Amino acid sequence: MRNAIGAYDAMSLIMYTPRADSNDRGYEQWLIDVDNPFFNNSEVCVRYTNWKVVDDAGVNFGFSHFDFFGMDDRDSGDKVWSDEKLSEFRVEWRKLWGAAESLDPTANSIVNLCERIDTPQAEAKYVIVVPADDASAAGPEGCETWSTYNGYRGDIVLPAFYLKYTDDPADFGAFGQAQAGGGPAALLAELIAGPD
Repeated sequence: MRNAIGAYDAMSLIMYTPRADSNDRGYEQWLIDVDNPFFNNSEVCVRYTNWKVVDDAGVNFGFSHFDFFGMDDRDSGDKVWSDEKLSEFRVEWRKLWGAAESLDPTANSIVNLCERIDTPQAEAKYVIVVPADDASAAGPEGCETWSTYNGYRGDIVLPAFYLKYTDDPADFGAFGQAQAGGGPAALLAELIAGPD
């Protein structure tokens, strides 16, 4: 993971909560063995990682998991989401793991298209996500800034956000409280699967 600095400047942020019995049925191992290699081998994927929320500082963000699907550029969203092989795979994911009985993709996940605003940071075992109203203000030190430019599926959940990668979950303490100006607290997520 340490070499994955600035692999992409645009991404699909995929936010979801899998079916309640997913962990008992081996969801995380399936992500490692099947899901992550499949997406990382796609021609339309720059880099794909799976994350689970381990602490949301008491704030309900509405999802327990999220994926970063790195894209070539800001205009790649349609190419990614209309790719036939990826679409077939997503249908299978909904059958196996989707929380909603419906196979309607909007019932199982929210997708925001985002672009990096400043210098990328090195990935690590954990990521702290700090929500923001917009990306115009400088973020916390050592963070990278992202701005959402399209609510591709569902509403825009994070109009802007800062990412702080760390190998020490204790770093979350400083972020896990309400941010200056009364903004929402951060969340801490742990990496489940990545390409390296």
